[in-house]
Amino acid sequence: MAQTEADGTRLTGVEAIPQVIRRLTLTEKAALCCGQLSFQTHGVPRLGIPPLIMADGHNGINIFHLMGNYAPHAMERAGLDRGAAGPIVARLRRAGRPAVEALWRGEYDAVVPEAQAETQRPVLEALAHELQQELPVSGLPTCFPTGIVAGASWDSELATEYGRAVALESLAFGMDIMLGPNVNIHRDPLGGRVFESYSEDPYLTGRIAVRYIQGVQKEGVAAVVKHFAANNQETSRLGGEQKISERALREIYFPAFKAAIQEGGCWMVMSAYNRINGEACALSRRLLTGVLRDEWGFRGFVVSDWGAAYDRVAALQAGNDLEMPGPLDPAPIVRAVNVGQLAETVLDERVAAILGILVRLPGFLGRERPPLDRDHSRRIARRLATDGMVLLRNQGEALPFTAGKLTVFGANARDPIATGQGSAGVVSPTPVSVLEGLAARFGADNVVFEGAVQAAGLAVVCIGAGSGEASDRATMALPESDMDLVRKIAGECRQHGVRCLILLNVCAPVEIADWVGEVDAVLLTWMAGMEIGHAVADVVSGDVCPSGKLPLTWPRYYRDAPTSPYFPGEFGETVYGEDIFVGYRYYDTAGVDPLYEFGFGLSYTQFELSDLRLSADTVDVDAGGELTVGVDVVNTGSRTGREVVQLYVRDVRSSVRKAAKELKGFNKVELKPGQKTTVNYTLGRDDLAHYDTRRGCWCVEPGLFEVQVGTSSRDIRCRTRFRAVGLNPYALNMGTGMARILQDDKARAVLGKYLPAAVLADPGLAAMAASMPDVSLERVWSGRIAVHLKDLDAQEVADIRNRIARELADLEVD
Repeated sequence: MAQTEADGTRLTGVEAIPQVIRRLTLTEKAALCCGQLSFQTHGVPRLGIPPLIMADGHNGINIFHLMGNYAPHAMERAGLDRGAAGPIVARLRRAGRPAVEALWRGEYDAVVPEAQAETQRPVLEALAHELQQELPVSGLPTCFPTGIVAGASWDSELATEYGRAVALESLAFGMDIMLGPNVNIHRDPLGGRVFESYSEDPYLTGRIAVRYIQGVQKEGVAAVVKHFAANNQETSRLGGEQKISERALREIYFPAFKAAIQEGGCWMVMSAYNRINGEACALSRRLLTGVLRDEWGFRGFVVSDWGAAYDRVAALQAGNDLEMPGPLDPAPIVRAVNVGQLAETVLDERVAAILGILVRLPGFLGRERPPLDRDHSRRIARRLATDGMVLLRNQGEALPFTAGKLTVFGANARDPIATGQGSAGVVSPTPVSVLEGLAARFGADNVVFEGAVQAAGLAVVCIGAGSGEASDRATMALPESDMDLVRKIAGECRQHGVRCLILLNVCAPVEIADWVGEVDAVLLTWMAGMEIGHAVADVVSGDVCPSGKLPLTWPRYYRDAPTSPYFPGEFGETVYGEDIFVGYRYYDTAGVDPLYEFGFGLSYTQFELSDLRLSADTVDVDAGGELTVGVDVVNTGSRTGREVVQLYVRDVRSSVRKAAKELKGFNKVELKPGQKTTVNYTLGRDDLAHYDTRRGCWCVEPGLFEVQVGTSSRDIRCRTRFRAVGLNPYALNMGTGMARILQDDKARAVLGKYLPAAVLADPGLAAMAASMPDVSLERVWSGRIAVHLKDLDAQEVADIRNRIARELADLEVD
């Protein structure tokens, strides 16, 4: 029976949740688990439960998502059909910033064709009024640099400030939930949303994500780590099948999510569109309950990607708490409960999870909308853009360019790609172009667009390639017009002795190997947000020393990528044939030379690494032992600069396939000329472990490990080794296959010590091991070996067997 406010029951905090759930009607429970509007949930006002407001993306607020909420309210207040504004919002999305600002100012002719302006005036006026009421006084949100820029910064502390800045803008726009960060791995350079996420490496991705989430949630806004899991392509976007080994999931695609939850304390997780090994992510109890909650201890709530709950009842049963987008009718869920298809207790669990987070959010605590601090946002956006730019080439110290005339070429100079399309498509006010940024730094008289090369000290060519949600890139090749422009200007620069700089305003790696040697300098700007122009000027001028490092490997050609035979799959299915060998794990293991390796990035100064040392030469992994690693870093150049000191670990000899090295630590340090510091890291069991799919757990194989410290995955400056000790899950024993026993000299020696020489000389034994390598020593013992021991009594045979078993187990694998 429906309760009323007269009962005195209201949501006052976590302690009131059980009582509130008892007072909710079945319809209200179902409604709380599905969206009311495109980016808004249902509320239950009589019980003090407000609706929650959300939007993408983690590089700023997608105003069109909020318009999806504003428009129905606006139409309703104006007495119009709730859907009347749909075509207008779609038109605004296509037209971008100028149209949105025109609507805000009431200039309707700039929004729709003149012939439609009059007939659409009531709709336009209603929507414009709503925008004027809802948007902060300072207007549109800030477009911050995309996720890949944060990854390229390798700056976890800055990631916290990045998260805080986005959260503060979210509060100014009246939001509770920021739909990000995206921590999906850069599996393939053609992935349409590579620019949104951080890296090809799970460790780097996790470190940036944890600090970003902490920054967001420090301001009381919920972060949503997405898209769980292995959502690494846009082709076959809705329900595409991903065939992935359990080891690759555990070692490559899960770790950043686990870190976001266990270390970042993320309040929300978004389930993904794709299927993994036959099961849709939003319908997977194994993922959403088994892994997230039972294994990792997640205590927040799960929201589906928009339309990913392909079966609404199955999604709730799996652990998907909130289905989006709205408007969604709760009646099918109510009906499922009434016919016994869905237990009401499951619905209670989902509501409890949602309310447990809701009580922390602005909509519940009393929504205060602070003024948008545009200056603060711009400072963070500019700093991150600068920090994440990667200097790929600098022949003859072409940069920095401190003074003189510049001539600038390319459409991207005037209209840079600030962000990608789709969820991350942030429309921002007054974006700064490269031309504007250079003019502000060097003086308008010294910066000419498409001027004579011979009249300049530096020619800057701006080229770009964007991408976005809903489609993957078809190629890594740049437009032919850009290539023609590069070759033309590079040729003129050589002819006149003028330095030539290429700015790569791109979403991900592009093919530049055929011409990069013809230019003096290449600066990778990425899609660096609305402050891209100022950030470019900061780096080109030397006001800021470049310190960005590649967060993914840059292949010479797409055919070199480990995923090129498999991406994006066919017939709706993608096989992850590269398994754990993603990015540098493949290139460095297979000996394939990329154009630029993972972690690469040049500077205007130089750094020396020395005196690598360990706190001990052994670590007991079973006893929770840890090693402290220290290395000295000194700036040997003439400029203040920042260096990313990267620590990799190599398993010197392993019984399982492992990459040549894995990133296990990094530290970004700033040093003045001549200044020296010590960088420290800690290594423990988790840093040495791999996932054993047969055992279903993480294992460490004792033996030698090598610590490598450098400034990229291939520029290793210092190395040293230590020994991990503990129980060896791969120790030789009576269950070990005979092929492995006979291939190990130490094991053969143990057998030779106790068994007649005829055993090891038996050609039948060797043939059996070759044809059936997994046949165990135990099985052979009772067959071919027993024949050679027939003259011994049973106790003597048992004693020999036990001695062999003990000595095999004691053998070390180096």
